[in-house]
Amino acid sequence: MICFSMVCLMLAVWTARAEETAASPIFSACELGRLDEVKMLLKKNPALIKAKGSAGFTPLHWAAGAGQKKVVEYLLANGADINIRDDAGATALHLAAFNGHLKVVEMLIDKGAEVNIKNVRLRTPLHNAAGKGYADIVEQLIRAKSDVNARDNMEMTPLHTAAIYGHCKVIEILASNGADLNARDKAGNAALHLAVEHEHSDVAELLAQKGADINVKNGLGLTPLHLAAIKGQDDIVALLLAKGADPAVADNHGQTALQWAELKGRQKTAEILRKAMKK
Repeated sequence: MICFSMVCLMLAVWTARAEETAASPIFSACELGRLDEVKMLLKKNPALIKAKGSAGFTPLHWAAGAGQKKVVEYLLANGADINIRDDAGATALHLAAFNGHLKVVEMLIDKGAEVNIKNVRLRTPLHNAAGKGYADIVEQLIRAKSDVNARDNMEMTPLHTAAIYGHCKVIEILASNGADLNARDKAGNAALHLAVEHEHSDVAELLAQKGADINVKNGLGLTPLHLAAIKGQDDIVALLLAKGADPAVADNHGQTALQWAELKGRQKTAEILRKAMKK
């Protein structure tokens, strides 16, 4: 026997599905940039401006995420909430920044979108643009007073995300605009740790040139040199040593980079470190 609460739940689900099905034409029209169709649908049913579909996307989310500038402009002029969030807490600006739509980003900012608004992972639009390597959008967001040192739920800043994905141009911009080069995430990793972990030697070199602490330790006491030795990244080991990395530094268990290299069977790496220890 189906209980009353179950019936209510089923009715709620069916109602939500029916509403989404009814609204789906405007979602596709917004995504595809069919402005005339959007105008017609909203004229018939103005409430569609606030319709939510899968993942909580509104017409504005669909248009902004697809870079449909004219549709975005029309929706905003007709009452769309510029800072409305989807189920993941993302706004139109998050989506436009993530997908690289500079013109839409510029317009949203000009219309008053909150540049430091955070999604459920506490990521700002700047995190999104930095992680995707969209230097022009990063510059635009910074000009609009985005916080270059904003922290997400893993305590990562936009610099961390740029380092993970190897975006040197973005790192140049962030560093020139006050990014903390030695900010540490929840695991204690600085951007330099992440550059080494993801084998971006160009990023590691850039960060070192910009003044990042070459001997910074993470939560385990590991320096970037430790990580490079563990992974057998001889080019990065040589780079870090040339930039002043101390091969004698020990981690929380008393292990040096040389000891880690030997433990991992990185013979060539170990030899590089032995020579460095003798200097």
